[in-house]
Amino acid sequence: MRENGDGQIRRMRIDFEYEKDLLLYTEYSSDANRGFDLSPALVIHNKLELVNNSGSITSSRNSDVEADFITDGEGRRIKTKSSFYWSTCGLISLATPDFSMPYNVIIVTSTVIALFFGSVFNLLVREFKIVKIKNSSK
Repeated sequence: MRENGDGQIRRMRIDFEYEKDLLLYTEYSSDANRGFDLSPALVIHNKLELVNNSGSITSSRNSDVEADFITDGEGRRIKTKSSFYWSTCGLISLATPDFSMPYNVIIVTSTVIALFFGSVFNLLVREFKIVKIKNSSK
């Protein structure tokens, strides 16, 4: 929304189609929970004015920026004026996967392997003996 010099308020709405897609885990930034920055949109509104041979403009409109004259295919000079409009930046928040899942899998797998290795090592190294318990008769 922008206020014009004559007190009028200009509004512009930009619509676009998009397709939802999932990213690979390598395509996420280091701070994936923050989201992705969306650059501001630039809309250029060109106004063309036909200039007759005497140099006067046949159709006139107000504009912000003036450019050079261009000629069309019939040799007529056309004066171009452009207005530039920028939108604000955006932040897109996507569904992020659980990046701690590989860590959790490694920890659980390592724990299971350590318990199995410890039990097998204990069975192989420990010396089993039969211990006789003496009964003390009173």
